[in-house]
Amino acid sequence: MIIFGHNSKYVVHEPNYEDCTYCNSKASVSLYIYQKYAHVFWIPMFPLRKVGVSECSHCKQVLRSKQMPASLKSRYEKLKSESRTPLWIFSGTFLLIVLVSSLVFISNKKTALTKKYIAAPQAGDIMKIRTSTGHYTLLRIADVREDSVFIQFNQYEINKSGKLHTLESEPFSEDVFILTKEELQEKYNSGDIFNVDRKKN
Repeated sequence: MIIFGHNSKYVVHEPNYEDCTYCNSKASVSLYIYQKYAHVFWIPMFPLRKVGVSECSHCKQVLRSKQMPASLKSRYEKLKSESRTPLWIFSGTFLLIVLVSSLVFISNKKTALTKKYIAAPQAGDIMKIRTSTGHYTLLRIADVREDSVFIQFNQYEINKSGKLHTLESEPFSEDVFILTKEELQEKYNSGDIFNVDRKKN
């Protein structure tokens, strides 16, 4: 479950700005500006609007902007416009950008490797494929001779591509089928083959 909401953080304070109209204390009213922000799992994502109040240090009367007298509200609006949003309020957005960028980079690198392996298959390569029935299984390259690629299919199929790793410990059929490198490339281009794993020597 995603937990999201909003919070506020004090950003600026102007002390002893004006006389209090309630208790008539001199220069006792201070202004406080708060930055509201949205968060996900309590991680700040982006700023919302700024809000503020005035408070008398003597009688503790608190006024929101709509309740402030004209002179105080004018200074409040100026102080609010001059206050800066803390950079840490964008920390969640920054982390999200880094995460998405990393995932795109990894995906592009994986795609580039798959294209490379398809163009130059080697014995031992394990390929993830979609079958003609819409299921998924693994095929293993048993041998490569000139333009011919000798393949073996895993003995099991599953209905979700995300669970293909569960077949890695399952046996492959002893039956060997032959594809040309061009046919292998066509299967990749059509999306039937969508990933190739090659063990590093």
